[in-house]
Amino acid sequence: MVTNLNIFQSKILSNERLFANTYLMWLQSPDTASVARPGQFVMVKCGESNLLRRPLAVHQVSRNYKKIALLFAVVGKGTCWLSSSGAGETLDVLGPLGNNYELDRDAKNILIISGGMGIAPLYFLAQE
Repeated sequence: MVTNLNIFQSKILSNERLFANTYLMWLQSPDTASVARPGQFVMVKCGESNLLRRPLAVHQVSRNYKKIALLFAVVGKGTCWLSSSGAGETLDVLGPLGNNYELDRDAKNILIISGGMGIAPLYFLAQE
């Protein structure tokens, strides 16, 4: 388990609308990309107001390029603000947080199932 708690400014590399209310955002995050594990999440500050940080699962990691991806659905003020953020802007991010998933390396025929946005952290698990 990773115990380092990092608060950092992360540059948005891209923010792509995939479906009606679903976005894929890539962030330049060297520290998080080097230590994040499947099942962990980050807390993203959304806007300048006093809105609470939004917990978003680490969806993908590119360790070579030191970046992470967040997959999120627009469901309220915070994620609406996040969906309108663009490349070049910076976000205040806290993480990685939470426990990670552990799979037995000798396991065979693994089935990964999720519903809705539950796919976000499981994609990273399959990637690893």
